[in-house]
Amino acid sequence: MPDFTEQLAMHLQAWQLAGVQYVPKAGPVPEGYFAQHAHVEEVEAVDPLAERRQAMQVLAKAVATCEACRGLFSTRTQPVFGIGPVGAELCILGIAPSVADDAAALPFQGEPGSTLDKMPAWMGIAREEVYLSSVVKCLPPGRVPNDAEVKNCQGHLQAQLQQVQPKFILCMGELAATSLLNVAGSLESLRGKLHQAGETPVVCTYHPADMIRQPKLKTGCLEDLKLLLKTMGRKLPER
Repeated sequence: MPDFTEQLAMHLQAWQLAGVQYVPKAGPVPEGYFAQHAHVEEVEAVDPLAERRQAMQVLAKAVATCEACRGLFSTRTQPVFGIGPVGAELCILGIAPSVADDAAALPFQGEPGSTLDKMPAWMGIAREEVYLSSVVKCLPPGRVPNDAEVKNCQGHLQAQLQQVQPKFILCMGELAATSLLNVAGSLESLRGKLHQAGETPVVCTYHPADMIRQPKLKTGCLEDLKLLLKTMGRKLPER
């Protein structure tokens, strides 16, 4: 390989043959030169949650047109899909929409919603930071959902949780707990201990509607929320 002197001589000879008579002495680069002459590509920041949000919109449309449960599809006003940020740390899962939920197309409305609002606040978490949904997305007319209705909605729920990817789940009500965990048993047998839905830790407690009818259940609910906070690695906020 030729050394630097030989390479320089070769370049000078080439420039001379090309008609170049002299090479100007290099000087300082004018201020702003590169900004004017260099092509700078702007790289847009990639939103890691954008694809999951789009998938949730597709899923919401699928739920809106689902007719698997004819008894619910024919009586509902609209489906109650869920609300909250994709990527939420905590998902609170109820049983099925109430009449108020059905009218607003939002979960946990009315008096049960007011009761629920106090729970994240008590834990030091804003409701807007929590993803709220239910096992069944359509209003059951004056009853709890039956096994077939829960099964029909199971795929929607699993797809929903797959996109939200919560780090923790709070099941409110016996049917929400047994459906998500795919176990038999009473709510009392599931409370007070940590469960797993796949790799996601799950805590079970009473539904807000039950606590309205039986205020004494609130004491047990607070104990469940303490377990949830401990699992989340959070401390109970000072009052």
